[in-house]
Amino acid sequence: MDAQLQVADGEGHPDGDATASLFSWLAQDPDVRRSCRPSLAPCRLAPGRMGGAFDAVNVVIGNAIALGNLIVAVAAWRAARAPRSPAQPVRLERSGLSMTIDGASPEAVAEAARLLGLADPPHRAGEPRRG
Repeated sequence: MDAQLQVADGEGHPDGDATASLFSWLAQDPDVRRSCRPSLAPCRLAPGRMGGAFDAVNVVIGNAIALGNLIVAVAAWRAARAPRSPAQPVRLERSGLSMTIDGASPEAVAEAARLLGLADPPHRAGEPRRG
């Protein structure tokens, strides 16, 4: 399934330089490159607004493992940039639904899986597991 990662500046506008940096980081991660196929989305700025050439990273997420790899890589990118620049929010969006990735906890992965429809339905005791 297709989703987008967006990096915003301090005013909530797309940050093209940070987006390009995130894309570069993800493209160099072999697990993410193989399982999520990141690509850059061209910028769609409002008239009169200046910005970078790109405003999002497109990703194709096939399963929860690929999603976990992606979230860990985004968290690592944010941590690597922290000493040089303020932590910028990274938003994962699909079909108008979004969440902010600010860590790689199991809870963050579970929230993203629910957002993307990758979470398993609840299992009831006594019923066989599907999948």
